[in-house]
Amino acid sequence: MISPGFYADLKLFALSIFWRASVSKRPEFATFQLDREIETRIKALLSSSDPSSSEELSILITRYTNRLGAPFITPNRVTVMGVPFVQTTLGEYHFYMKTAAVETPQPIDELQLAPHRPLRVLIGDFFDTRFGQQIRSRFRQFYSDDAA
Repeated sequence: MISPGFYADLKLFALSIFWRASVSKRPEFATFQLDREIETRIKALLSSSDPSSSEELSILITRYTNRLGAPFITPNRVTVMGVPFVQTTLGEYHFYMKTAAVETPQPIDELQLAPHRPLRVLIGDFFDTRFGQQIRSRFRQFYSDDAA
């Protein structure tokens, strides 16, 4: 089970990654921007060390099992089961943060971080994901073009 303290630390860590990327002036993050209300809310949560409820700004985690994990992926927007999220990847771990004030749909609600529940992390191979397959295809195309 996730203790309330571990829940707070892990959720605030994930929130801080998305907030920092959104407010960054670095060119690597120029295309990523959270809505102003979300930025303000995360800043308040970080300042007060308050992770909020598991439903607000829900955090989901996946882990890649291939040897290299996945490259760092600049945060970007995705839709999961019709709900808007932002995502980023750090090594083997992929973090998702819900950006809509809607209830997390079943069955992914069972995957969101929550105190007093098991830590549930989906595990899979990065190259089995759609993005991983796109990267593999681009590398194959690049190297086959290079050989021609």
